[in-house]
Amino acid sequence: MKERGDEVNIYGNIKRLCEMKGVNIRNLEKSIGMGNGVIGRWRIYEPKISGIKKVANYFGVPIEELLKDDETE
Repeated sequence: MKERGDEVNIYGNIKRLCEMKGVNIRNLEKSIGMGNGVIGRWRIYEPKISGIKKVANYFGVPIEELLKDDETE
């Protein structure tokens, strides 16, 4: 598990992109072939790079966009 102080807000970045695109996280998961709740679990567990790549490709953004912390927005 992640340490709270060292956490990157991947879930928050994905949620922001979903809001900008007008989709919810469940529809995103379904569109990219992920199970229900997978992205939500990224708030607690570190995601696999393959999952991050799928999300980045869906939004057409570099992986770094998902890895930004709150201070770099």
